[in-house]
Amino acid sequence: MQQEIFQTDKSWWLQVHVNRLKATIFERANDFLARIGKENIDTSQYDVFLWATACEACIAHAPHVHESSIVSGVYYVNAPKGSGSLMFEDPRGGLPPFGGRIVHEPRAGEIVIFPPWLQHHVGSSCIEPDELRVSLSFNIIGDTTTSNICATM
Repeated sequence: MQQEIFQTDKSWWLQVHVNRLKATIFERANDFLARIGKENIDTSQYDVFLWATACEACIAHAPHVHESSIVSGVYYVNAPKGSGSLMFEDPRGGLPPFGGRIVHEPRAGEIVIFPPWLQHHVGSSCIEPDELRVSLSFNIIGDTTTSNICATM
C-alpha cells in the first residue's frame, strides 16, 4: 500500500523531499569517507536503503551491525528530551583498556553517519506518552569488502 501511495501523482511532494534527503545523505557520506582517506568512493553510484522508526516511551533497539553496506546512518526527524541515545561499542572488545562506549544524544534535524561494521544500539526512549522519537535510518548498499575499508580509520 505504501508503495502504491508513493507512486501516485498525489505524492510528488514526498518524492521531492525524499530526493533532497538522499542527496544530503550522499553528500554527508562522501564527506565521511573523504575524512578517512577514501575520497575515491562516490556513494551516489549506490542504492540507499531507508526506513523510518517511530519510538514511544520505553522502546529500545538491541546491539547490531549493518552488513553489505558502505556507510550507515540516521537522520533524526524528531528527538524530544529523553529520546533514546545512540550508543557505539568499542570494536576492540570489552577487556581493559578497551570496552568503551560512545553515547550520542540525538537532536532533531541532525544526521549521524558511521561505519556499518560498528556495533551500535539505541537506549530506551524515556519520553512523554504523547511524544515520539522519529528517525530515518539508512544504509548505502555496497560490496562488503568496500565497507571494511572503514576499519582503517
